[in-house]
Amino acid sequence: MIRPYRVASILVAASVVLGSGSVVAQSGSDGLGDRVEALLAHVPESHRDACRPDLGDQETTVLMSVRCELPSGITVRYSQFDSPEALEQVFARRLELETIAAGSGDCSQAVGGEEGYAIGGEPAGRLVCYESLGYDSIDWTHDATTIYGEAFLKGDYAELHEWWATASGPLGSPAESSGNGLGAALDALIAGVPEGHRSTCLPFDGGGPEDGVVVSVKCRISPDLTVYYHQLDSPASLAAAYAADVASAGVDSDTGDCAVAVPGEQPYTIGESPAGRIVCESFFDSIMLSWTHEATTVRASAVSDRSLADTRSWWLSESGPLD
Repeated sequence: MIRPYRVASILVAASVVLGSGSVVAQSGSDGLGDRVEALLAHVPESHRDACRPDLGDQETTVLMSVRCELPSGITVRYSQFDSPEALEQVFARRLELETIAAGSGDCSQAVGGEEGYAIGGEPAGRLVCYESLGYDSIDWTHDATTIYGEAFLKGDYAELHEWWATASGPLGSPAESSGNGLGAALDALIAGVPEGHRSTCLPFDGGGPEDGVVVSVKCRISPDLTVYYHQLDSPASLAAAYAADVASAGVDSDTGDCAVAVPGEQPYTIGESPAGRIVCESFFDSIMLSWTHEATTVRASAVSDRSLADTRSWWLSESGPLD
């Protein structure tokens, strides 16, 4: 079921603590689409279609991250940093978090060690293997591309290490045919966010092809309001995603006016024309509004700590998406 954001995954829970800063687009998409394509050019081709842009809340030294859920059950994140120093710092932080010393073990033999590795006889980066939350994990640096990899798999460390040694990448030279359209789709989605909010938006892993989700962004409009926009691949996918929202709210269609109370569900218009549907509900101590915009096949959700009246006022005047 698609939700406005996913419950924290093991990869998120186990990933390196990157600090309190965040990557923020300065104007429009600030080249975020180009960054996605540049990073995907270094991801092995067999993995690319399983990858979703997902920056999250990371240090400003992270240019872009993609999270890939492979058919084998391995989940991997590739993050490109802006300098060799930043890459070294994040790897050192991992060693500190896992209390693993440099040069402490051969990861081809067992979990719980750190070592350098080579490609074609030339030093290429560092590797650490460890267990976290019941998952076997491998993190590594690729110095030539300033890319940091994180991968985990439950229950078969030998398979994880074999994959890392033979198929993980990143590729040292960008692939000539690297694009899968995610960069352009990301830029198009951000262009549909009202201009005053675009600079707060970052790529977000809000679902994949199995959900009909092309790409998603998370926009921190203010400390008390976060909005998620998801580009769906078809009207049918949009309808299915929204039906899940309505089921989660525990209401039937046309059973409540979101201007008055939660929960409720109703259609809405722009001008005199039908534009989509909206469902409102309580979400812990917050208000959640989820709506469809049929002209763009975008589904959006706002999680707000404001009052229902103030949240609805924002939705009426500022929410988008734009046609």
